[in-house]
Amino acid sequence: MTDVIIETMFKILKFLTIAVLFFVFTAALLVGYARYIEPYRLISTEMTIVNNADGSAGRVTVAVFADTHFSDIYTPLHFNKAIDMINSKNPDIILFCGDLIDNFNSYDGELEAITSALSRLSAPLGKFAVYGNHDYGGGGQRAFEDIMTGGGFKILKNESVEFGDIGLVLIGLDDFVLGYGDSGFVQESAKPGWFNFVFCHEPDIVDELLGYSVDFMVAAHTHGGQINIPGHKHAYFPPYGQKYLMGVYSFENASQTVLYVNSGIATTQMPYRFMARPEVTFIHLD
Repeated sequence: MTDVIIETMFKILKFLTIAVLFFVFTAALLVGYARYIEPYRLISTEMTIVNNADGSAGRVTVAVFADTHFSDIYTPLHFNKAIDMINSKNPDIILFCGDLIDNFNSYDGELEAITSALSRLSAPLGKFAVYGNHDYGGGGQRAFEDIMTGGGFKILKNESVEFGDIGLVLIGLDDFVLGYGDSGFVQESAKPGWFNFVFCHEPDIVDELLGYSVDFMVAAHTHGGQINIPGHKHAYFPPYGQKYLMGVYSFENASQTVLYVNSGIATTQMPYRFMARPEVTFIHLD
């Protein structure tokens, strides 16, 4: 009887040992994937939006990228992949939705390398950018302006640009966490009969715009949650990025506004991504 008990206990112990080893091995694989593989698996997302603007002429492609968070983990060399992806689509307009450098105070890379990388991006109708919260934090506000303008980008701080040939109004809103974002500026800038396109860093601001004539809005900031474990709340949950996580959201307001939340390129706080692959978004206005 004793031998049977000992043998049973041995089998149970063996099973538990195998189960623990399997769990540890699987966890190690997932952590390794989240640290060294997914953060660099950049994807291209494309969507088409009908441009009902009066007198609009032909397809216009807008490329959107955000949240580069340059650091010792994500460098301008890593960014080459995004540059090649964007330029391969020959976009008419390129938008950057903020958060260029992760922490300006501790960044020891060459700022000129970022400027040089941005200058390689090409768009015949222009390259535009807005501030993110990390672009204001850590004393990086002036550096952001110098880097982006040096790279050929025009920064919009509650400003708009009109493209008469295609009936497009591009409205760039400043950061809402540390900056001077003004949702009311949209009401002043949107034009009836035109395609009113808003871009800013924080997606939850869309709720403040639904009473205005906004056809489309694109934002970033959330990193798509950055780490998403089924059955659990995503790991990255920043202010003004707690309601709209990633992808497409449609609203039943008078303008039938569509929001797209770009999941960004790099990481912050933790150098991991899981079920939130980095992306560049291409929006085709037809």
